[in-house]
Amino acid sequence: MIRPLSEPGRAPVLEGDGPEEVALTLSNRAFTMTLDCWGHVRSLRLVNHGMVIRPGRLRWYFAPASGQGRRSATPSLTGKAWRLWPGMLQASLLLEPGDVSLEVEAGADREAPLVWLRWRLHGPQASGAAHERQDADCPALVVRIAPRRDEELARAVVLRMFGPARYVPEAMEAVRRHAEEAAAALRTQAVAVQAGARSWLLDGVWLHASLECSGLQVADRGEGDGARWTCLPGSPSSGGMEAALALWVEKAVPTVRQALLARASTAPPKPLPARPGPPSFESGDALLDTLFAFSLDAAVSNFKADPLGGFEGLTAGVHYETPARTYFRDGYWTSQALLPFHPDLVRAQVVALAGGVHDDGSCPSAVLFPNPVLAAALEAAHRFVPGFSALHRPPRDFWSGHHDSPSFFLLLLYDYLAWTGDGAVLWEPVPGSPREAGSRHTVLGSAVRAARYLLEADVHDEGLARKPYDTLDWADNVFRSGWVTYDEALRAAALGRAGAILARLARWGDPPREEGLEELATSSARLALARRLEEAHRRARLAINEKLWLADRGYYAEYVEPPAGGGTAPSVPEPHLAIDTLTVLLWDLAPVDRARRVLDQTEILLESRRNHRQPCGDWGVMCCFPPYRDRRRLTGKTRFPYRYHNGAEWPYWSAVLALLRMRYGTGDWRYPLVRCWEVGLANGRAAPVEYHSPPYAPGSPNQAWSSMPAAAMVRGGFGIEPDLDGRFTVRRPPWGPSRLKGVRIHGQRYDFDL
Repeated sequence: MIRPLSEPGRAPVLEGDGPEEVALTLSNRAFTMTLDCWGHVRSLRLVNHGMVIRPGRLRWYFAPASGQGRRSATPSLTGKAWRLWPGMLQASLLLEPGDVSLEVEAGADREAPLVWLRWRLHGPQASGAAHERQDADCPALVVRIAPRRDEELARAVVLRMFGPARYVPEAMEAVRRHAEEAAAALRTQAVAVQAGARSWLLDGVWLHASLECSGLQVADRGEGDGARWTCLPGSPSSGGMEAALALWVEKAVPTVRQALLARASTAPPKPLPARPGPPSFESGDALLDTLFAFSLDAAVSNFKADPLGGFEGLTAGVHYETPARTYFRDGYWTSQALLPFHPDLVRAQVVALAGGVHDDGSCPSAVLFPNPVLAAALEAAHRFVPGFSALHRPPRDFWSGHHDSPSFFLLLLYDYLAWTGDGAVLWEPVPGSPREAGSRHTVLGSAVRAARYLLEADVHDEGLARKPYDTLDWADNVFRSGWVTYDEALRAAALGRAGAILARLARWGDPPREEGLEELATSSARLALARRLEEAHRRARLAINEKLWLADRGYYAEYVEPPAGGGTAPSVPEPHLAIDTLTVLLWDLAPVDRARRVLDQTEILLESRRNHRQPCGDWGVMCCFPPYRDRRRLTGKTRFPYRYHNGAEWPYWSAVLALLRMRYGTGDWRYPLVRCWEVGLANGRAAPVEYHSPPYAPGSPNQAWSSMPAAAMVRGGFGIEPDLDGRFTVRRPPWGPSRLKGVRIHGQRYDFDL
């Protein structure tokens, strides 16, 4: 059980007595570190490289002090009190037998590719002979590290990417050959940066480890390919005993040996505590304060930058970092929490996604940014795995042809411009395009291509875009077809937002010429396109409310099969309420009376506390109810009722519901906002998860788009939603007096005390 704590003027913290298997995640732009509540490291991942430490091989433990072995047994740890700040874990433990206490800290430096662990031993004060007894009772700290070899890294990634083992030998040979060629000029023996340090060359980057001690003596530091440090108690005159392990990476260069040796006397980066940055929220409500802090941390910590270069953007979560890729859909929802506080991160995300828009305006689910070795693995996949290129168009598509991706790109671009006014992003060259004037592809060009794609999707001239029978949108375990309300609402909103950008384009200057984009050639052509987009937006809005509204049920259909020919009427294969239809409300496509009816129905059908037809009690907001009845359309985890897309709770959708209830002033906003967080803490989960439901294991921890509760509190609670002119309003949130600091709108910082 984990309890949220809130102390005025300080970062909110969590405290608990959770079991040892509780998993915690700390992250920065390069590393992702998972730990248990003792501060033992479970895994250490590096973006685009996977696990750089062998599973379970970054270990620390205690042993009888060398030469003072008065005990035959290794000391055990007792006590389960620990605290977690976003970016730092602190545990307070007791060593048994004896009365020596231990504090463990782990952190991820936000400003450098550095993670660290710190141990502090505290014993009773004594003098003279008592010191000798104290030192004899104080155990030695042993720290071990065993990095993974390049081949292990490559094999793990190839297995994940290719799946069937029969394709691995050919792929591994291609990867191995490329890795050897690329590393030939860099291959050297590991060298020591300084005493107490080791370095390893891993696939083009150097991984450094350095241990510093105070009041402890380092006995040894070598163990084959790895490292082993034994820290013995210091002299009787020593004060507090402390050891700090820092791990950091840097790009390998041909002169790396000389560079490292020249720096031999230089201390490694200091492991500074990674406390929350200037943005802060205080309400006096511990549940809200911790939810906001941990949600914002989930968004910030999923912004990654490959130490080798080539990638800078948002990953979807801890299981989506290798090969590095950034998703249109996940990136949009994650950016909602970042825009008020870290707009620079969203700018990088916009540019990264722009490179994934094809010339025809279509987009994949995600854009790949592999390092050289992983690029070789991708090339091998296209050569050896049947059908791979159809799913992942070369060179950089990850799951091609997602129907919601072009819309999300346009919506994100609009939101970035509305929060920042930074029109210069429109002229930014997209990754991989030439920078010469007159020939480059720009962010604006990608936006126009995506907008043109959405216009042309209405092939039947009915205001809507028919989706084929596939799983290519957020519900990737459900074969939906026809008029899918979620996709239609996104398309309608994106058409309107794109038209608004083009209508105001003159304020940011004249765009450069781009081949194949005659719509940008003149101001009259740009305005004509803007009018087409606005008209298409109007028609789509009317069609959604005419064809997808279920008047007898009081909500929008999840999807409708239009007539195949003649005079047959449209069919509604799944007449249940699906939470993704809230996109109609989120972008103001529904009349107010209909919006309120939909929100009323969400209370009755989707809130587990009110819906007694579902068998699992009070556990959150279901993403649909009743479960799907046409099981032929389901695959994977969604085949099971109340699992994944078939009724589990997704925190980002629950946050959208909370935002809408606050915006419309109807219903209970608190339940969808905090219930998932309450359930998670009660079950030892100290980070926002991807999804959850009682009968099944939860999704991955620290999921990026599960940061949406922070956005809901800003947009729905405080009512801050700027337009392209930078105009906005702010109000006291429904939970009462609050402070919100560090909000940035059009280059100005605002601190609100309401």
